Amino acid sequence: MSSWLNVQREIAQRDWIAEIKVENITHVRIGGYNARPYSSSLNLMEQPRTQNIKGLWRWWARAILAGAILGSKGSLAGGLSDIDKEVSRLLGSTNASSEFFIQTTLNSDPKIIPYNELENVPRVKLITMGISNEEKRLEQYYQKLSLSIFVGARKGVEKHSRDSVMFALSSLIIALIFSGIGSITTRGFGKLKIIDIEPKSPAFRNDIDNLNQLLKSLYKQNSEQSITEGLKKLISVSLEYALGYLSLKKVPSRIKISETPLYSVLLLNSDPELFRLETICISRQDPKSLLECLGKSTLKIEWKRKRRDLKPRDPGKNLHTWVLGLPRHQELPYEINEVEKRCEKRLTGYALFNGEENVEKRRQSPIGFTVLECASGLAIVMYGFLTSEFLKLLEGHNGLILKHIGIHTIGRITHIDRTNVYDDILNHGIFFPQRIVNVNKDMSIEDVYRLVFNAAWDFVKQIIKDRCCR
Repeated sequence: MSSWLNVQREIAQRDWIAEIKVENITHVRIGGYNARPYSSSLNLMEQPRTQNIKGLWRWWARAILAGAILGSKGSLAGGLSDIDKEVSRLLGSTNASSEFFIQTTLNSDPKIIPYNELENVPRVKLITMGISNEEKRLEQYYQKLSLSIFVGARKGVEKHSRDSVMFALSSLIIALIFSGIGSITTRGFGKLKIIDIEPKSPAFRNDIDNLNQLLKSLYKQNSEQSITEGLKKLISVSLEYALGYLSLKKVPSRIKISETPLYSVLLLNSDPELFRLETICISRQDPKSLLECLGKSTLKIEWKRKRRDLKPRDPGKNLHTWVLGLPRHQELPYEINEVEKRCEKRLTGYALFNGEENVEKRRQSPIGFTVLECASGLAIVMYGFLTSEFLKLLEGHNGLILKHIGIHTIGRITHIDRTNVYDDILNHGIFFPQRIVNVNKDMSIEDVYRLVFNAAWDFVKQIIKDRCCR
């Protein structure tokens, strides 16, 4: 049996492009088939899954391809389906195998910690809310994880062009840096440092070595601006490979965009802005404290504290946290009858409605975080994609209206306030950390959305600086 495995390994090695060695910076949570890190039926901790890495790889590859097309042609006339066809051709789909594949191998025994060591991290509190003590016992995390990711090409490396190979590899590197591995990655979990990229194919050695040196240079930076510029350079290299793969002309230094895309597009220096990147060098180096800090930066209660003129129990509908992703609501038990002390679960927070019916729709947060090791320690990188997806929620696209539901209580429900989010903006303005921007009906929906995005960005950034840099 072992000899057959060795034969398989030798065959696979002929198709390998590179070995990427990584170590985690922040705790890693791997969700299994039931979304839990530990399988009670198998009595095993879930290990990093190639499917998870492949999914993130596909997402970033699509964003880069879209950026290359939009930057070169000035539009995305073919739409998302055409880009998905290109991604599927390279990375596979339910109908066809991929041209490129990955395999993972643990390089050492990982260190695992239980749930209670991270129970104060907001996102951990959320995902463990309402589960049993036994389920909490099985909620475990990787504190230390070292693995190799082998990237290969089907039918032999020599069958593929330089641009297709290097676009595949560079987009995977970007996915690993920005998303990492596992779940809850947009809130700081599963962040990785790429230790080395070892070429396995002589044909692409120079290109892979250049990519490796670019990463090593990035990790040596010690200022916020130099880290941001290093990441932009890495993105630019991947965009150039994407242009070569698609046989498109070079993207100009400044691109005028006529219409904000519906989905995430990784394009630098566009007008208006589609992708934002900012680095915050921090003093706190403990990953646990860092995850608490990142988690709290997205909480409405923390935004109220930042405003100073708002108390924790004051209505929060003028602080537009919905722009950080949906769903963003809860069903909590409230007392509805003072005599009988009877409780019912009621919806509170932000929800989408079609008429009077609540429609459950997920929207990924357009603002995410990654964590980098640099010369001075750790740095938090905020990144954001501006799309028309959230913009359409404001204007009531396809009959869907975004509403805020506020429940006011004094031991029991005294008042339920359900208002259209766009009307709230017109009536009360957009609250930034230290100011309020008034909005009128003459302002375009897109300009309103961009103000809401900017307010969220400022709140998150300032809370991170307050909590992680003191």
